[in-house]
Amino acid sequence: MNDHERIHNLLREGRITEEEAQILLGALRELEEASPPPHDFRPQTQQVRLGTLPPTLRWVRARLRDCSVAVKANPRLQEPDIRGPVSVQDDGADLEVGTDDEITDDVRIELPEGWGLELDVHGCDFEAEGLAWVKGRAHSCSVELERVQGVDLELNSCDFEATLKLSQGEHRLVMASTDAEIELRGSSVKVEGRIRGGDLDPRGPFTLRGRDFKGQLGRGEARLWIEHNQGDLTLEA
Repeated sequence: MNDHERIHNLLREGRITEEEAQILLGALRELEEASPPPHDFRPQTQQVRLGTLPPTLRWVRARLRDCSVAVKANPRLQEPDIRGPVSVQDDGADLEVGTDDEITDDVRIELPEGWGLELDVHGCDFEAEGLAWVKGRAHSCSVELERVQGVDLELNSCDFEATLKLSQGEHRLVMASTDAEIELRGSSVKVEGRIRGGDLDPRGPFTLRGRDFKGQLGRGEARLWIEHNQGDLTLEA
């Protein structure tokens, strides 16, 4: 549990007021912004490439702080359904969703076919289910992905759990100070990566040589690169 989650729990339990929570969150943000990250958050090897994004996808760009976010696919919809105390603006063919710095109620988003999600989230509890693609970055968040078909994510100081169904294209996960559990059951993917300052628990056809690891599931039609700096990583086939 990170500091943002602890503050939210104290508020939900009635142990602090909303005003006190705002003060604590503001002080925490100032501390995080003033302190440099413990590791370079950008890819550190030439092997790291951006994920190959489907050119026909439209995007909901979620720029959110200090809230709970749940996103799921709903093929019955024609347009995204976005609920919660957020602003929604058109951005060409895409949509941008945002909040101010105050604590908000839950944010709920449902996406039809042909839409992906782009994240820029800080201090959030985030869940996504059944999406075609999730890209972007998260800081000090709890991130849970279920049956997601494409990823291009940078995670810093997060707790990360993911069940990925990768069968085509190139995908990327860059993580710093993050404990991660990644399940790839049912995927057709070649996995390559590097781990620094943490432990790898490989549960499947993965091999570790020095700091580098690799493996293949199925025919290996997709490719996934993982860069992991500090924290424990579990890979499960």
